[in-house]
Parts: sequence; C-alpha cells; structure tokens
Amino acid sequence: MTQTRPVAGWTMPLAVPSSLVYGAVVRARNALWSMGLGVGRASKPVVSIGNIVAGGTGKSPMSRLVAQWMLDAGVRPLLATRGYGARDGIADEVEEFKALVPGAAVAVDPSRRRGVAAASAAGERFDAVLLDDGFQHRALARDLDVVLIDAQRPCLSDWLLPAGWLREPVTALRRADAIVVTQADDVDDALSEKIASISGREPIAWCRLEPRTLELRRGPTVVEQPFEWLAGRSVVVWAGLANPERVVSVVRARGASVRAAPRLRDHQPYDQALLRQLLEQAKGVDAIVVTGKDWTKLEGRIPPFAPPIAVLRAGWRFAAGEAQFHSTVLQVVKPNLQGS
Repeated sequence: MTQTRPVAGWTMPLAVPSSLVYGAVVRARNALWSMGLGVGRASKPVVSIGNIVAGGTGKSPMSRLVAQWMLDAGVRPLLATRGYGARDGIADEVEEFKALVPGAAVAVDPSRRRGVAAASAAGERFDAVLLDDGFQHRALARDLDVVLIDAQRPCLSDWLLPAGWLREPVTALRRADAIVVTQADDVDDALSEKIASISGREPIAWCRLEPRTLELRRGPTVVEQPFEWLAGRSVVVWAGLANPERVVSVVRARGASVRAAPRLRDHQPYDQALLRQLLEQAKGVDAIVVTGKDWTKLEGRIPPFAPPIAVLRAGWRFAAGEAQFHSTVLQVVKPNLQGS
C-alpha cells in the first residue's frame, strides 16, 4: 500500500528537522514517565487501548469491544477519554460509545487521570478503567497496555510527525503488554516477525473491522437490514473518519453504486451550510450511508424529504488470537473485582 505523508513533499526539508526535534522531546518526556515522575495510579485496574501512529487504527471500536467483554464478565468499566473533536461539549465517539455500550460509565477529560478522579469523587461506580487512545497518556499508570497496529498501514519504518505518521519512535512498542494487528484478513508472518524484532513480542491477535448490518432510519422509523441490502442501490457515503476510503470501498464491494463520497475530515462537524450542500448532492439516491460516529451528529437534523439514512454498524472478525486477547484482558480486571 502506498503511504502518503502528513505534509506535502516540498515541505520535507522543513518537516524532517521538525521530526528530529519532536523525537528528542518525545524521548525526553518518555524517560521522565519511565522513571515514574508525575505518574499516578487509580484504585482500580487500568487497561489502555492505543497506537503509535496518527490516524485511525480502530482504537474506539476496540475500546467498545473490550468494554463489552468486561461487562459480560460482570466488570463495569469506566471509559476515560479526552473526547477528541468535541463541539458544544459533545464528542462523536463518546456519544457512539454511550449508545452501543450503555452499561459502561464514561469520563471525558483531556487529562484521563483527572477524569477518573472526578468520576470517583462524584460517586460513579466502576470496577476497571478503560483508557481510549491511552498509550501516550502516561500520567495514569496502567496494568495492561494494548497497542493496535494497522496491517495495511503499519508505518514501522516511517518518520515521526510531522514528516511521517509516527507519534512515537517504534521502540516505544517495547512498553506494550499486548499488540493487536487490525485490518488483517489473516496472520502475516513477515509483519509478525517485524513487530517482534522491534517490540520483543509477537502480536497477540489479528483481526479486521467489518460491516455487519445497516440501520435504515427515516424519521422515527428504524429498520435493521443486512449489509447486503446495498447491492444494486445508489448511495452517497458520508464518513468523517481518518480513513474514509475504507468505508467507500466496502460499500462498493457490496454492489452499491456510490454516486458521491464527499471528502470529510475526521470528526467532521455538520454545520447547516455543509448539511444543505450534502443533502443537495444526495437527491435521488436510494440511501445516505453514514458511520455510527457521524450519525451521533446527524440524528434529529435530517429533513423528512431526504433519502433514508443507512447507519453502518461494524464488528470485529478475528483471524487469530481472540480467546487469548479476551483472557488477557479479564485476567487483569477480574481478580480485582473478585477480591473487593
């Protein structure tokens, strides 16, 4: 897969020195964290889901899966998240998490440590803390550090930001307790060896996020359809994600005719002007396909004359390691609950 860079090619003479400075700062900061300076500990076990690159690797969907595993085991998690992209106090991924994992507690604060402390002070009941995008947020000690690596975009030989996509040097993978490869149809031995050579451990699991169903919504009416419902239908796709092309490609792969897929940025806000423009493009199609994250910002704002909204709901399919990953999570959070 061809890798694009975060910055235009002609800026690389400036971006590379910036990356070197950024890397020096990150290494110094990590050295302080590794010595325990400024690190606090929660009263409950902490599981972190994170990555080492900018952009999507499936952190939020994986956090939802792990949270559900905890709930199924009788462990109530507190999702501690910064609420990235929040507008008027509402963050799309947080709202999607609340809708899909209603039994979990949520704390939204740029400082996860402060958010957890505030939840405890407010009397929120929880048995474990789940850090969403927590690998770089080291002010809160964790009992299990899970790092996701995208099989289609591993970036293991890339530059640090801003010349490349890495948020940390790849040697930071040595801090990980478990590595999960996402967007993988099967185990890739060469990638596994590469990851092991850097981190000292092979990936614990390999999986892919794939569409499962569609929620067809028109006003108050909601009808669930299999994803194959798209076959032969004309649609537009609204996907405010880090990698929207993946949504477009899977919609096309199911036989839909994608009339338009406007370029939307990650956590795209839908102001009235943009919404009018998008609805104009959508005239005459059979459906408007949106992600669950986008739907949290669109609910209640779609006029009755618009085509039906098809909310894409996805799930994880594991090629290998699901049972081991599941047991690794529960070994961390379940003993604490049993001993309380």
